[in-house]
Amino acid sequence: MSFAYQLLYLLDATGFYSLGLHALGIHVCRATGQELMDTCSRISKIRNNERERLHGPPWLKALQRALLSCTYTMLDYAQTGLIAAVFFFKMMEWWYQSAEERMSAPTVYPPPPPPPAPKKPPLLLAWVLAS
Repeated sequence: MSFAYQLLYLLDATGFYSLGLHALGIHVCRATGQELMDTCSRISKIRNNERERLHGPPWLKALQRALLSCTYTMLDYAQTGLIAAVFFFKMMEWWYQSAEERMSAPTVYPPPPPPPAPKKPPLLLAWVLAS
């Protein structure tokens, strides 16, 4: 079913890429550079209006402005941070998995060499032992 939706989407027969998007009524389209610039300017206007609406004593305004700036920064970099966090998590998972495999793998040691043959006692010691 999803192949049919994707094929119809590629042939411009439908505006929906998948069944889930069709059920939600979401149209997938490419944004142009001008649309992205318009969106950025609209977001900056909304943020400036929110900063202008702050009221209270100066110290409270400074605190609210700092909190808003932190929130905006966090929202701006959330996608990049999420991708970096997933990459870091997968890298650490791989790192510890390979270490665990090395620890659990049985270590095969070569057999020890045979013991040396007993030495003959010196001639004088042999004579003392024989007597």
